[in-house]
Amino acid sequence: MTLNDSLFTTMTPHEWTSTILPKVHGSKNLHETTLSQPLEFFILLSSLHSFIGNPGQANYAAGCAYQVALAKYRNTLGLPATAIDLGIVRDVGYVVEKKVQGRKVKVQEFKHIKENEMLALIELGIREPMMGHIVTGLDSELDIGGLADGEAPFFARDPVLSHLPYLRPHLKTSAAVEASNDGNTTTAISLAAQLSSSPSPEAAKEFILVALLKKLSRSLMMDVSELDASRSMSSYGTDSLVAVEIKNWVQREMKISVSVFEILQSTSIAGLVDGVVGKLGLKTE
Repeated sequence: MTLNDSLFTTMTPHEWTSTILPKVHGSKNLHETTLSQPLEFFILLSSLHSFIGNPGQANYAAGCAYQVALAKYRNTLGLPATAIDLGIVRDVGYVVEKKVQGRKVKVQEFKHIKENEMLALIELGIREPMMGHIVTGLDSELDIGGLADGEAPFFARDPVLSHLPYLRPHLKTSAAVEASNDGNTTTAISLAAQLSSSPSPEAAKEFILVALLKKLSRSLMMDVSELDASRSMSSYGTDSLVAVEIKNWVQREMKISVSVFEILQSTSIAGLVDGVVGKLGLKTE
């Protein structure tokens, strides 16, 4: 596996080629080399992102999608093959290794697969060698009904996944609620709704800062308490992918435009919020 995460529009030929190389050429070589051998099974470890995609990983998703196509092609030839779209493996593998090295890997909020579950999937591919394709790792405890507008995962509206309970909040009869500091419950209000009430610049700044810190905590996989609004985005390792995510969020939630440069070059998170509030054109009471 090779990863070179980048937006597709800015991805270099090297980032594309070097990432798909092990998945595409490695799998193809194994297929061609073993055509004359009577294999009992042929298992390819793909990724869940071949099925749902992942922002910034078009190259990796494409390589994994090739593995799925190759497995199905082998089945049409009467040859064994199963491509397993693995989710996040909790006990072993890339995410765990990077965590040991002190690095956080940004992943979607899916339930993690245990090592014994991964081994069981491989055993299934051995026992049923003509399965072709297994998708796993889509389960999640995420409650998108309780999220603010724009916070739902990018795949939430995919009709292919509409059978998953956590992606169907419209079937729940109770409204999304959040506990207030005094223990009572209040209906969650989106940032767009808060701003639609034409608040003062000071109130708008508070609304936006709270929402932005929450958004950043999810993007950077950090607790909100770890973020200091007086520090810059770059001090937390914000890259262009996160900056584009924030840019799109601002456009969607506040209907104004900020550039990636403004986000990455802001002297502080609070300073970025000041700039955003300034563009809203709110009047001081």
